[in-house]
Amino acid sequence: MYKVFLLSRFIASFLRLFLPIALLLVSVTYLYGQAEIERELTHLKTQETLSVGLSARTVGQTVKAIKDDVLFLASLAEFRNAEATPTEKDLAQLTGHFVDVSLIKQTFNQIRWINEAGIEIIRVDLVDGRPIVVPADKLQYKGDRYYFKDSVTLRPGEVFVSPLDLNIEQDKLEQPYRPMLRVATPVVDNKGNRRGIVIINYSAQLTLDAFVAAGKAADHLILLNNESYFLRSPKRTDEWGFMFNRPELKLSARSPAAWNLIAGADNGQTELSDGIWTWRTVHPLLAGTGAVCEWSDPQSLK
Repeated sequence: MYKVFLLSRFIASFLRLFLPIALLLVSVTYLYGQAEIERELTHLKTQETLSVGLSARTVGQTVKAIKDDVLFLASLAEFRNAEATPTEKDLAQLTGHFVDVSLIKQTFNQIRWINEAGIEIIRVDLVDGRPIVVPADKLQYKGDRYYFKDSVTLRPGEVFVSPLDLNIEQDKLEQPYRPMLRVATPVVDNKGNRRGIVIINYSAQLTLDAFVAAGKAADHLILLNNESYFLRSPKRTDEWGFMFNRPELKLSARSPAAWNLIAGADNGQTELSDGIWTWRTVHPLLAGTGAVCEWSDPQSLK
């Protein structure tokens, strides 16, 4: 009994002396850990804001450059002097200009002049890095295409930018998939008569690759269109759902709370139950808007 009593008194004395110190150490360690997590979280949010901004700027700069090119082509003297039926000389000179631009740029899948009736008059395709002039008997009617209808009625100097989608040739989806952006502007002669449109089909894969490289976050960087479909996703099978009528491949179906916030504000950052969302909206001229997003899991910091 005596030994037990002494042992009990020793334990009680130990607890009185050292338990407060132990609790203090635990509290300090916990607070330090929490401070480190908060610091890392703040750093992560800052990095993602910068990353999204750089990726959005890449998309915006690409569209601006193509806009400048299409306006240059529409201003060529051969268009200003065009009559209802262009001369062979004017057609040859315009074709030469199209070929030169195609060769220099190397990213324009097609450069076309489509007249006011919707018929291709000049078309230069880029094939394996070489501009190919499409012969007259292969030119097509495009008057029923959305990009022609949406651009032919614009005022001179206005530019139409299509939504980013996959290229269709001869009414079939091109294989392998070729992401395409179409930029067009009206053509008018010196008398103000409309002579159709000049349109550039831009092969957008390079921009999508640069978009990811600029953000430096390929594993969670996302590009959405204005309907919340994925144009670029870490999971490639999620992309281009609107081309196949698959509404389940929408961010609004995956994370409705995130999409509601993204659709309601041009830019922002928020932490939801499924992670941290950072986004910035891109407004490419007259086309539908899209959003650059990053998603991160804050649990990875803990």
